[in-house]
Amino acid sequence: MTPCCRPWHCRVWVPERATAAQLPGADGQPGAYGAAAHLTPARIRGTPNTPCAPSSQRSPQATRCSRPPAHDLVTRGNPVPIRRSTIRRAYVPLLLAAAALLAQLPAAAGAEAAERRPVVFVHGYNADPGVWGSLRDDFKAAGYTEGELYSWGYDTSQSVNETLSGEFGAYVDEVRARTGAAEVDVVAHSFGSLVTRWYVKHGGGTGKVAHWASLAGPNHGTGTAWACAAWSQACRDMTPGSYVQDRLAEGDETPGDTAYATWWSECDEVINPDDSVLLDGATNNAAGCLKHNELLGDEGVSRGVRDFVAS
Repeated sequence: MTPCCRPWHCRVWVPERATAAQLPGADGQPGAYGAAAHLTPARIRGTPNTPCAPSSQRSPQATRCSRPPAHDLVTRGNPVPIRRSTIRRAYVPLLLAAAALLAQLPAAAGAEAAERRPVVFVHGYNADPGVWGSLRDDFKAAGYTEGELYSWGYDTSQSVNETLSGEFGAYVDEVRARTGAAEVDVVAHSFGSLVTRWYVKHGGGTGKVAHWASLAGPNHGTGTAWACAAWSQACRDMTPGSYVQDRLAEGDETPGDTAYATWWSECDEVINPDDSVLLDGATNNAAGCLKHNELLGDEGVSRGVRDFVAS
């Protein structure tokens, strides 16, 4: 018998439809590796220096001895080796697709953040920025960052038109400069609605405020303000028929391209009458039976405000 040209094995190329009888065995007799008859080609491992079977006993196709290519199948329980180049060819397209997908995620998040405007919260009479804790948390849960949320604090005893609206305008410019935003969204409660609305209507704010939301604002005055009008300019500004109320009511109540929305309650103990909150040209939302300060933490109001500024 002619020995193999390599000591490791003889490799036999098996016809696709070969039967067990056509496969040569280790002793040169057919049928010894019949279990591998379905494999084409099949590598049949021998022992070092095992001679090849005589050509008369081999498969009709040519038999040649050599180290098998890495992609050849291995029979009789041996592992199937795979070339590294084959792995690379299989996984490179998958890796490229995954990289492209991951690259789009930050871009999409960045685009969404770029579309958001900073939100400025303005508290009411005898209050402070701390009243916005619940609503700020809701905004953060919706994806806003601390750098997009601002709460303005101010002396609520001052005049709306003479002092506070100008100070608020300066604060809006500061937020715009800090964030690079052309416009801001404003959410005001109670007396803060008068301060911010005066800025929008008479202080040049229509081009800087995209959305203006008023929660329980005395937009046409409230009779309860008479109780403190004797010593507080802010209370005098909130009384019906005051200079501030008349100037805000004249002409268009919701001027410019700014979007306006209000939330009012039929159980508000501070705003009297209840419908003083509503404005012509605004989206006026009934909040149900809530106390004056309950609008600050109500889930339905919070959801409505967030949807409004995102519109």
